[in-house]
Amino acid sequence: MVYKHMLEIPVEKNVRGIDSRVLVDHENALMKQLILHAGQTVPPHQVPVDVTFFVLEGQGSITIGDSSYDVKPYSIVTCPKNTSMSVSAKSERLTFLNIKTPSYKPRG
Repeated sequence: MVYKHMLEIPVEKNVRGIDSRVLVDHENALMKQLILHAGQTVPPHQVPVDVTFFVLEGQGSITIGDSSYDVKPYSIVTCPKNTSMSVSAKSERLTFLNIKTPSYKPRG
């Protein structure tokens, strides 16, 4: 068992240059908190695993394939593997959990 407090985990830049915290990292899941600032985006990309987004703070847009969703705190969006996804911040700050199952780490 491991206990962590999210705000005590250091913020680092992920492979796409986005502020993030690694919360859980094992073979079955990779969970990060991503932090986007006003106008910042995660560009369209796809990964070979399922991805779940859970919005913690702010407002933004998450696009999965051809569908775009306006999101706010407590919104949940899922993305099937090998499907294009992107995220845009519409507020001063958009933070969300990005959960990959099983774990997958893209290369830069």
